[in-house]
Amino acid sequence: MPLVGYGGTTSTDNRTFEDHGFELLSNGSVEIILGGYNAEDHTDFFETSDICLISRAVLIVPKIQLSYWERIFGMYSAHTKFAIILMNFVWTLFIHISYDRHFGEVTILSLKIFLQIPDTHINRYKFRLGLAFWIFGHFVLSLVMTSYCQGILFTAKYVPVVYDESDIVKSNLTIHVEPMILDIFKNSSGNDRLLYSKMSAGVVDLKSFITDVCIHKKAAMISGEASIFYLGKDICYDRISNKFLYHTMRYINTNFLQIYFIKGYPPLDSINNILRRLIMNGGLVNHISYDNIIAHKKLLKARHNVKFKPIDLTQLNFSFIALKFGWASSVIIFLVETYMIPKLKE
Repeated sequence: MPLVGYGGTTSTDNRTFEDHGFELLSNGSVEIILGGYNAEDHTDFFETSDICLISRAVLIVPKIQLSYWERIFGMYSAHTKFAIILMNFVWTLFIHISYDRHFGEVTILSLKIFLQIPDTHINRYKFRLGLAFWIFGHFVLSLVMTSYCQGILFTAKYVPVVYDESDIVKSNLTIHVEPMILDIFKNSSGNDRLLYSKMSAGVVDLKSFITDVCIHKKAAMISGEASIFYLGKDICYDRISNKFLYHTMRYINTNFLQIYFIKGYPPLDSINNILRRLIMNGGLVNHISYDNIIAHKKLLKARHNVKFKPIDLTQLNFSFIALKFGWASSVIIFLVETYMIPKLKE
């Protein structure tokens, strides 16, 4: 067996593996990599894109770029943070107006409240009423900001669900392949024939696509039945160690292993042709199955894949009831202590 080398390790806490094979593949010293691990789940979202089929790997090359506001509000949840900042400002303003405290003294006052230290300048009734309205307003404002930012500012982006070759066939995506792979599919049948009808031959620069995946993050590797080889979330390049790392997130549950073949070995072409035919034409793909992967893939296909999901108020029903109960209790306590107790003392 013309092995240059192999690498394997067990899963780590951060699920990151050093991937020497991809480094060799990117610089052209290795012709093909075979590797894999067993995974229980994989949930990747990616934008509408072109597909490049390179040897045994399917690379998704995204074209849609998120806008500036989408990056801020979508990735960093700035709408919620903005609501919190605004409500904290309102709370500070309430303390300032009600108790004639400077804004800098609010921190000390809040610390006293937290440590339950008495303060003669605090009207407990006014304070409790203000706190009740502040809690209720915090919830309402956060809900409004989230709904507005996700439901009005952004249009929901529905992206094609692509987990395997059959999903590619159903989508409107074009597959760019190397001429050799196009020849392999020319005489195919069934789903492979449908896949062939969507293919476009062209020169595929393997190094540039691996670089896009590993370094520039412009591409994502997807998986299907053939994804028993790689089902990872991310391939990354560690600039500190100058090594390619394979990051699998939290779903890996067994060992990671890969083998790679030296470029230029005399019988390599025949080995590669056998491997490509096995992988791409289904001989290996259709007969090797991992129950966990298939079960989870069916579950994932049933999900509605949308970039920004509208808020479902029914999911917040319990929290909303709890907040309303707390707010109502605060108001009732305020009214009782303000009106009922003084009358009883009289």
